Parts: sequence; C-alpha cells; structure tokens
Amino acid sequence: MEQLLQISGEMVKITTMSHGALRLLIDSQEGLTAEVKAKVMAWHEKVGYLTFSVEPIQPDDLANLPPLKWDKDERSKSQVLRGRLFRMWEKNQEGLTQNEHYDKYMSKFISWVDEKLT
Repeated sequence: MEQLLQISGEMVKITTMSHGALRLLIDSQEGLTAEVKAKVMAWHEKVGYLTFSVEPIQPDDLANLPPLKWDKDERSKSQVLRGRLFRMWEKNQEGLTQNEHYDKYMSKFISWVDEKLT
C-alpha cells in the first residue's frame, strides 16, 4: 500500500484548537531516508488518517481498526470560513491580532457582497 507510511516518533505536544480539534506535534526519530521525507512532505496540508500506538503496529492491528467516519459538513459555513481565516492569519499575521484580522477580512467580504447588490 503505497499511501501508508509507518515511522517511529514521539508525540511532543498537543494543542486544543478553537473549533474542537486537536493539533498534534510529532517528532520523528532521526535517520529518515530521503524517500520517506519526500513522501511526508508530499502530504503537507492534506487530509489523512493517523494511527498511533506506543507499541509497534502489526498488520493485524490495522485490519482490526474500527471504521472512521469523517463528516466534512459538521461545521456551519461561517465556522468553516472563520477557520480558514484563522489559518490565513497564522501564516501571515500582518501585525494584527486574530480578531483584528477576522474583522478586516469580514469587512472586505461584506463590502464585496454590498457591491454585488448594487
């Protein structure tokens, strides 16, 4: 299965996010091959599934995993937009607080909608 990757790592930080998710920071062990690094980098900002165990994962362990259900539509459109604006703010804060950034871009969006109405 080419889309699977198993590496050893240490979960070094867990952060709670505003929309109820968790941000997991996992440090890999040293000595990853260039091929493994390239595979991981290709998955940057992709949605995927993570299986974590403090013991080595065996093939039978994967076969017995419960099915995952991921509903993309659990959040309202406004919650999704707020989340996207937060990610945008994280990448380029422009010297603004998160709320100032949100207000700035929501004002721009409202003005754009107003223009479409005239």
